[in-house]
Amino acid sequence: MPDALVTTLGTVAVAVLGILGGWWAKRVPEAGAREHALIDQLQEDADRLREDAVRLTAMVDRLTVRERLMADYISRLRLHISEGHGPPAPAWPEGLI
Repeated sequence: MPDALVTTLGTVAVAVLGILGGWWAKRVPEAGAREHALIDQLQEDADRLREDAVRLTAMVDRLTVRERLMADYISRLRLHISEGHGPPAPAWPEGLI
């Protein structure tokens, strides 16, 4: 093969590889950007779910206290009735009304 042809083919091959390498290098950061956007969205969702869990835990705690107060009042009221005491009924517990 003539030296000029080898040189030309080598130059074309290097140019093609350079173009393909540039295209590939450009695509890699774009692909990573999608994954990072998804990770950011998932982290936001996880933060929102943590906030919801804290809010719901506080609500359950308040309702548990209320239920215990109600159960205590019901027990006192039933005891009051079973012992034959008439009206007035025992007073409502504080925080239940």
